[in-house]
Amino acid sequence: MEHLQTHTTILTFFVTGVLNEQNISVRGGSEKIKYFLSGGKLHQTGVAPTEEFNRRSFRADISSQLREDFEISASGTYVTSGGRRVQRGSNVSGIMLGLLRTTPSFDNGNGLTGREAADTPSTYELPDGTQRSYRAGVYDNPYWTVAKNPSTDDVKRFIGRLSFDYKPLDWATVRGTLAYDEYSDVRKAGVDINSAGNPQGQVSDLSIFSEDINTQLLFLVDRDISENITFSSVLGYDGFTTKSLTRQAIGNNLTIPGFFHVSNTASQSVFENVGRKQLDAILADVKFGFNDTFFLNGAVRNDWSSTLPENDNDFLSYSAGGAVVFSEFFDNSGFFNYGKLRGSYGKTGNDAPIFATTTYYNAAVAGGDGFIDGNQFPIFSTVAFERSAQLGNAEIRPEVTKEFEVGAELKFWNSRLRLDVTYYDKETTDQIISVDQPAVTGFTSRIVNAGVISNKGWEVLGFLNPVKTENFNWNIDVNWTTYENTVEELTDNVESIFLSGFTSTSSRVIAGEPYGAIFGSRFDRNENGDVLIGDNGFPLVDPEDGVVGDPTPDWTMGVRNTFTYKNFSVSALLDVRQGGDVWCGTCGIIDYFGTSQKTAEQREITDFVFEGVNANTGAVNTTEVALADPANGLGSYRWVRYGFGGVSEDYIFDSSWVRLREAAISYQLPQSLLDVTFFNSGSITASGRNLFLITDYPGIDPETNLTGSSNGIGLDYFNQPNTKSYALTVKLNF
Repeated sequence: MEHLQTHTTILTFFVTGVLNEQNISVRGGSEKIKYFLSGGKLHQTGVAPTEEFNRRSFRADISSQLREDFEISASGTYVTSGGRRVQRGSNVSGIMLGLLRTTPSFDNGNGLTGREAADTPSTYELPDGTQRSYRAGVYDNPYWTVAKNPSTDDVKRFIGRLSFDYKPLDWATVRGTLAYDEYSDVRKAGVDINSAGNPQGQVSDLSIFSEDINTQLLFLVDRDISENITFSSVLGYDGFTTKSLTRQAIGNNLTIPGFFHVSNTASQSVFENVGRKQLDAILADVKFGFNDTFFLNGAVRNDWSSTLPENDNDFLSYSAGGAVVFSEFFDNSGFFNYGKLRGSYGKTGNDAPIFATTTYYNAAVAGGDGFIDGNQFPIFSTVAFERSAQLGNAEIRPEVTKEFEVGAELKFWNSRLRLDVTYYDKETTDQIISVDQPAVTGFTSRIVNAGVISNKGWEVLGFLNPVKTENFNWNIDVNWTTYENTVEELTDNVESIFLSGFTSTSSRVIAGEPYGAIFGSRFDRNENGDVLIGDNGFPLVDPEDGVVGDPTPDWTMGVRNTFTYKNFSVSALLDVRQGGDVWCGTCGIIDYFGTSQKTAEQREITDFVFEGVNANTGAVNTTEVALADPANGLGSYRWVRYGFGGVSEDYIFDSSWVRLREAAISYQLPQSLLDVTFFNSGSITASGRNLFLITDYPGIDPETNLTGSSNGIGLDYFNQPNTKSYALTVKLNF
């Protein structure tokens, strides 16, 4: 991590988080009635001061055999969770941004560290109430962020299921299921007066409600046609409805500092969004088996969706496959004892997002006159709406994915060596996505069927049991994956689709490039790919941006070793990633500000020669330059001359890694010890996660991503670091 600081302010800001979790469950019943009850409680403090999370859960399952041919069952889970969050990522209140943009000579903690610093106002607040921070509040002091800008959430969720099985015949079952999933998420976020992002202060109240209902009525058949031919099938109806309601109230300009209530604000704006969707489907699935050697299956499903155009709202999905256990054709009693080949082809449809077919209206925004600054209506008791900037598409088509797959399953050495290999070729057409629209049309984006994307790859699963004795066992599990995800074409007049990122550097969909390609500024090059160097000895920048990185790894692999000796078990999971680019925007910014270790080490270099050729003569560059010469002004510095954050290409790094994802040692309590208690089994496990990381990536961690688990990947911009954790788990059964 050559770019990142290691001075005391950063090292002492983060604290050790502690997680305590207790779970209890009871299972019992009779021949006719069975039940299962469980409850759990979790409390966790985070690695940032004031960060906290709580969860409580309760689950109940019950089934009753009312008659020999009729059974009903029900289950319900209720969970409450929430806590206090902290600001992350790309904003002036982000923890990592405030830490890394602060010069090592400024102590954010003012002599204190961790939770003590966050609990002491003089750490981050001056006597007059203004913020004590580097650059006078341009970026929030991280301790100010965690203490003065709270963000809380309160989630309540219920998941329930009611079902019945009626068996009019031994080989036929009628199954009905009603599933219900409802949650509410109430969030409050406050920005105190004198914060960098909003010096006047702000409070946001956000409430999210969601309800999903899934209904199924299925007719299942499982009957042998003859001694050698097996048959099973499913025929039925599958329905899904979802409703959502989002309400937000934002109050600006706090009157009383630290009082985060909408009534304590000078102006307010409100937002409400309602979403509804219904999906109905009929389906059929048929499977045949012959002599436990040949297998055939076929499935078809037709969906009708409320999010597609009313007169063309259905789409068909189907699949067909087969398999043969070829090891049945010869003696498999030797080293090779099982072999199976399989293949399948299928087409899957997918509907549109809610409101994709509609150009809707939303609350209008006014601003620019000096006293109304970006507020939503109502203003001065006046209500106004304006047409959305996104153009709907009343002729949108369903997305279609076609996939071909072949594979083989092999077993050797009495199944102590197993191998499962799969190759797949998938193509998705008519992907539904929002693309940019020329503003002169009155819209800035539109919903379209964007193009064609292919995904081809290999998946290999392996298992080896190299040692097996009466008391000792060694198992090795391996999974290896490689794939290419390519944008084959885009719709007319669309050059690229923005997924996430910034104007300067972003993750995009570009025809002929990998999905999520990193797009940004780059150095100018000749036809041979050599960087062009100016007469001043510094590289020239290409006037046009382009693709600078591919975030897709060459391959990934996981290897788990498990050793068991009598009552002891030791396991470790090694996670390997080869290739794949990441843009370290964090590196570029802290180089620009001169707070990185790299700039500290290189600023004295006066004879640096950039690799490339002279732009005018074509000769190999030999011009020596000073990376930082005060006599030429700050703008001449290597890390400043190319602007804020530098050239995107300059901060593209390989993300290969080897990490110990998980390790654990477990001890099964011996029966001799349990016999003197009321427990019938038990274990003690000590484990750890992310115990070490080997990588040449200079940022925090190449596994993190600015926008989380989104389509836009390969972006590191003041991302929060991953954590290393240790756990002690005790399980007792009675």
